[in-house]
Amino acid sequence: MRTSVLPILLLLACCGEADFDVTSPDPESPEASQFALTMSSADAAELLAFVNDPSTTSNLLDDQVALDARAAAAIITHRDGADGIAGTSDDDLYGTVAELDHVAFVGDTALKRLLAWALTHPVAKAETVEGVAFTAEQVSLVLWGVNQATNDELNDELQLENRAVNALLAGKPFVSVAGIGAAPYVGPAALTKLRANAPVWAAKRAGTVTLAGTFDSVTFDEATAKAALKLANTATVQELTAGGLPVAGAAPITSNRPFATLEQVSKVHGVGVATMRALHALAKTTVPVTPSVPDGEACDARRVCLSGLVCAGLTHMEHGFCRPSWMANTFRSGTPLAIPDGAPVSIGITVRGLASVPEDVIVHLELDHPRKSDLQIVLTQPSSAESVVWPVGSNGDARVVMGAGVERDSGVNGEWFLTIVDTVSGQTGTLNGWSLELTSRWD
Repeated sequence: MRTSVLPILLLLACCGEADFDVTSPDPESPEASQFALTMSSADAAELLAFVNDPSTTSNLLDDQVALDARAAAAIITHRDGADGIAGTSDDDLYGTVAELDHVAFVGDTALKRLLAWALTHPVAKAETVEGVAFTAEQVSLVLWGVNQATNDELNDELQLENRAVNALLAGKPFVSVAGIGAAPYVGPAALTKLRANAPVWAAKRAGTVTLAGTFDSVTFDEATAKAALKLANTATVQELTAGGLPVAGAAPITSNRPFATLEQVSKVHGVGVATMRALHALAKTTVPVTPSVPDGEACDARRVCLSGLVCAGLTHMEHGFCRPSWMANTFRSGTPLAIPDGAPVSIGITVRGLASVPEDVIVHLELDHPRKSDLQIVLTQPSSAESVVWPVGSNGDARVVMGAGVERDSGVNGEWFLTIVDTVSGQTGTLNGWSLELTSRWD
């Protein structure tokens, strides 16, 4: 075998092609790929979305998709344009699979591998969840961020409610923002915070987050930098100025966050040496601590319950109380319910295993109707008490936190019902499913 390969290698060397990999699966070919010609439009869309996505790098194509290294480099070089940077104005994104097929060293084998990867790792698409709109890039970043996030990041840095944090940590990994929004206690406010943190996660995913360093002649070690960055991202102007920062620096900090690095903070217009020195001093003395609260004690976003407990009552009180986690649960019905014109229709959920009376009552609706404002939806408790979930004339929200009208001193276990009436004729729809998030307590 050695004697047969050696002449070939010598021949390639004499012709100036010694660096050509004879085992390459995708040598450059002027012929159009037959695989490209037979690819469906849906598959082509997924493939192009993958190669055009800024997070797709030559290393990913080479190491994980297993393309020839030259094909991987050529694909990214073409896409990124003259400046070699993804996401800039000179990018030459692929409009067709034929354009991709014309790239050097891309042929049937490369396209098959690219499509197989794209179909099993689909690029995120824009989503609107509970009224909060996410671009495709924000979807990708939020999914990455939540799936790698720790309790400290979600609780302390993003200031999410503790029950939402627990639900996100328990529900990982997520594959869509809709899945994140369906997690218990994750509503529009939490989704808005997650979206706002997308630039921070972009920097982390790119590996460009360096906390420690010298900024405006002020040197931060790692611990102080972390505390300072948290202050820059979460503290109010009043809290920053009370901690010694000048108003001229504190105000623009709060107006330009979130920040991924202290370098970004230092470059904000109005932030200078005096502000960074004061931020350093405040960070040294202000390291947020989240105490662990035992059963029966008051809790809120800062006073977090011990493991095995949940904070109940925050939907209708300034602070809640720590309860055993078995006193909280989400009950869901996935049975579709047709919504006709005029006639009321009802569907129930059976609640079991909670304490004696409800504390928090949150309704999630999965509605499909062309005129949601025509609907009236009423929740009926096991005690027969009724509360309007969705009043006529309102497009409402997919997550309804029940306030006045809910009896919190009657039984929680038993049958809960939704009753829907379409008050205007001409359009029909479907309730695709609904769920109840409940916390409970002893009467």
